[in-house]
Amino acid sequence: MQSIITEEEEDLPKTARLTKEEIEMVKLVTFCFAANRFFHEGSEAARSAVDELQEFRIPGFKVGSTVFEGRNRNVMMGDLLAGELTGTFEGSPFLQIILSSPTMTHLIHNASRRIRHERRMG
Repeated sequence: MQSIITEEEEDLPKTARLTKEEIEMVKLVTFCFAANRFFHEGSEAARSAVDELQEFRIPGFKVGSTVFEGRNRNVMMGDLLAGELTGTFEGSPFLQIILSSPTMTHLIHNASRRIRHERRMG
């Protein structure tokens, strides 16, 4: 992540470069982006597994004492967690960046630019 920011800022004047605090914000947004993806992918994997098993008339599966069936809370937990996580960004310009970025690199560029823009606008 730091290398992406450094490369992006190499032609900028020092006064336009991100501060340590601003870089920490980019790190936080990047973590939330990655966690959001991870949570959604977990629910997608659980849904796919349940759907495949249902084709063989198997209602679901267990991991330890946790039951995954249909669209129960366990199957949907990743989506629920992702919703809670992104909900913390409600009203923030970073929410759209997290939700719309196709890659982490894209997200880092957009978050960095957004922070510099906000700073210029005061």
